[in-house]
Amino acid sequence: MLDSFEVRNFRLFRHLSVPRLSRVNLFVGRNNSGKSALLEAIEAYGSNASLDVLLDLVLVRDGNWESEITDAARSILETTETTENPLRSLFYGHHLPEVGAEGIQIGPIGRNGKITIRTQAYQIVHEEDVTRRIPVSRESLKKLDLVDVQVGIEVQEGSRSSYLASTAVDAYFMRRRRPSGPSREPKWVFELVPAHNLTDAKVAALWDRVHLTDLENEVVSCLRLIQPSLVGVAFVGESSAQRPGIPPRTRRVPIVRLSEAQDRLPLKSMGDGIARLFQIALALVNSRDGALLIDEFENGLHWSVQPKVWDFIFRLSQDLNVQVFATTHSRDCIQAFASVWQGNGDLATFYRLDTDVTTGTKAVAYNRETLFDAIETEVEVR
Repeated sequence: MLDSFEVRNFRLFRHLSVPRLSRVNLFVGRNNSGKSALLEAIEAYGSNASLDVLLDLVLVRDGNWESEITDAARSILETTETTENPLRSLFYGHHLPEVGAEGIQIGPIGRNGKITIRTQAYQIVHEEDVTRRIPVSRESLKKLDLVDVQVGIEVQEGSRSSYLASTAVDAYFMRRRRPSGPSREPKWVFELVPAHNLTDAKVAALWDRVHLTDLENEVVSCLRLIQPSLVGVAFVGESSAQRPGIPPRTRRVPIVRLSEAQDRLPLKSMGDGIARLFQIALALVNSRDGALLIDEFENGLHWSVQPKVWDFIFRLSQDLNVQVFATTHSRDCIQAFASVWQGNGDLATFYRLDTDVTTGTKAVAYNRETLFDAIETEVEVR
């Protein structure tokens, strides 16, 4: 479990320091203060800077838009300008740093274990059927007359470094041409519930992992916070044939039954709130011994149910050893969080992210007493 977190040169952060983290952590702040970017940094760290995760962070914000312009469009625009690697959008200033310059740093404060993502020059050496990349320092680039030198992106942790991707290719190419060498294992299991919700396929996959286990019962009990008469949940679906050589597509739909009726109903027909709650509960029970990230916690959830949901999260995160990171814009969500925190000792932290001219963003901490007092006196904490 992370007890602190520090981010440098990532997205809009020159330097963000979160000195203390606990079991359940809530972050608030105005638009573009960095709430979602902080969750992204935690996701990148938890994945051990997985190329797939980093590309997902880019693509979800349309960071690959330039390389998606077709050759025809380029000719119409009468330009031969090449586009930068789409991973550039993850770096502060939206450009890859020069070789030797400081890159992205993410990880615990003041300890080993930080991950650095930066550019690195390599001399390409061909030996029989093997191609090797030999790192070249910035100073050597200036002094030596080297040939076959390429610039790539590497990940470093401590004394270990590994090649991630070339700076000269787009996201489509990187998805399909993985660098050779051992894969980077994630630091821990984690699940993300984004502000725009999970895909149907992802929800079905999360359900399959816990179906017919005690954790399924926890998910159903969570749904009863909104619909007390809910008896159970099941998934139904069908496959539709595709073109030859392409696997069939399957769409699976969650359905529920209520105690007062024999008919089965699509879960989504019962409203956005129960669909959102279903995703949060599924992601939580699938994050055992890991982390759960929830962006814009309040989406779809009525203010009256939010204290019950927070109580569910506080309880189950302890039982399953899950560390929770959530963001919100909602004062109702903050009040619900504070009411549950009051009875849960030191199990939580609360931070407001503010813009800062020096560091880009700073984290302002509230303890239980200062947060509760601010709410009581109607002081704005968002």
